[in-house]
Amino acid sequence: MNEVYVAQLSQLGLLIDRAVPLARTNVAASVQELSIHAYSYTLPVTGVELVAPSFVVSAVPEVRNLRRAGIGAESADFVAVGDTTAAGALTLEGLRKKIEFVLTAVSDSLRALGVGWSDATGLQLYTLENAHPLLEKVILPRLGGAARLGIQWHHAHPPGLINLVEIDVRGVRIETMA
Repeated sequence: MNEVYVAQLSQLGLLIDRAVPLARTNVAASVQELSIHAYSYTLPVTGVELVAPSFVVSAVPEVRNLRRAGIGAESADFVAVGDTTAAGALTLEGLRKKIEFVLTAVSDSLRALGVGWSDATGLQLYTLENAHPLLEKVILPRLGGAARLGIQWHHAHPPGLINLVEIDVRGVRIETMA
């Protein structure tokens, strides 16, 4: 999938030194289809004074050792593995652990970019699990000023992986949709 995706981005002139300089989220709808609906990138703007920087933190999964696993150095260490019912569904406690981990990881990324939740203009949650019981007590309080935006909940999961949770956040001053 990545080769086709990168080829499309290359045709659009969006690669920099053959690298992908944009944020994306790979998710599959619950019907097991795979498609790319959107990607985000930034362009330099001159002559415009921006109040806050634009940023995108794309779908952070609940993997404790994401960087090391991403380079193949070790197997992915998912949060709350085994926190499932006999039928294989994620328990509410397992879902809470996953969401709290992801929210902390996103908060860390925002801090590294010099921004915070209050700078967000859009938030997305990706999971097939029922996160509704955790919205009021776990999710919205962690969003700080961004809670006013609400959160887009996509009933989807990363391709090939179920019982996962991903969250992404963006803060953009100009958003163009085609």
